[in-house]
Amino acid sequence: KASFNLTISSSGVDLSPLTSISSEIDKSSGLLILDVKASGSFDNPSATGQIVLKDALFKIKSLRNEFNVSNALIELEGQKGFLRQTDIISGKGKGTFEGQIDVPTMTYDLQGNLQNFLVRPKGITAYLTGDLSLNGEGEKIEVGGKVTVAKARITIPEKQEKEIEEI
Repeated sequence: KASFNLTISSSGVDLSPLTSISSEIDKSSGLLILDVKASGSFDNPSATGQIVLKDALFKIKSLRNEFNVSNALIELEGQKGFLRQTDIISGKGKGTFEGQIDVPTMTYDLQGNLQNFLVRPKGITAYLTGDLSLNGEGEKIEVGGKVTVAKARITIPEKQEKEIEEI
């Protein structure tokens, strides 16, 4: 088994190149600040330190609106990462999230509270309020909780009439 011993320290990595890495991100800005020491093997990694997201803005293609994160902190302790209370601004609303990440399995368990949080998937504009949980592994996600749609607009496209020619 190959082992590693790694130290990463950065005063700020620009987040704008994320648009070229993920087609789901239309726009990104802000900084990723790293102060991490990691060691072990890929089967059994261990890390200590912090990962900070500073003055970040993301425009997500499927949700069609911008999300602002002024400050997010993940503290790494062994094989766990802990997302400390983080506010995400969307429209005039806010979502507050915290939880943990298991690094070897890349699973996560996050809790959130939404207050007038704007989402705009295709054909829908909605403001959400309530509590939710996000559990997942990699790109698989399970969403639960109790959320109220305070205000919504749903656009239903008009169906074009089909004309049949006389035979």
